Amino acid sequence: MSWKTEHGPLYRVPGWVDGLVAKGVFEDASWHNDTMPRFGRKIDDRFVVDLWVDHVDPNKREAGAEAPRYMVTLSEDAATIVTMIETDDKAVALAVLRSALSPYVTF
Repeated sequence: MSWKTEHGPLYRVPGWVDGLVAKGVFEDASWHNDTMPRFGRKIDDRFVVDLWVDHVDPNKREAGAEAPRYMVTLSEDAATIVTMIETDDKAVALAVLRSALSPYVTF
C-alpha cells in the first residue's frame, strides 16, 4: 500500500521522502492502523530503520500540536522499538537516517 492510500493525501509527505522510496532507499511501509505514514529499510536479518512522517498541520497530529513531524526509529520487532530522533527539521532527520543506514546504503 502507499501512504496516500492508507493515510490520505492531506498528510502531504514531502517529495524528498517519496524520492528516497523511488531510489529504493526505503519501502513505503504505511499501514492504516499506524498513526502516520511510515517508510522502512531492513538493515540486516534483525533490524529495521523507520522514518515516520506525521501530518503537515501540527494541529492534526496524533500526539498534538507540539509533536514533531519526523521520527526515526530502530526496531527489532513490534515490541522492541527505539526512537532515534524526533524533530521538525528535515536536515536533522536526514542526518540521523544517513548515519544509521551508512553501512548499508548511501543517499
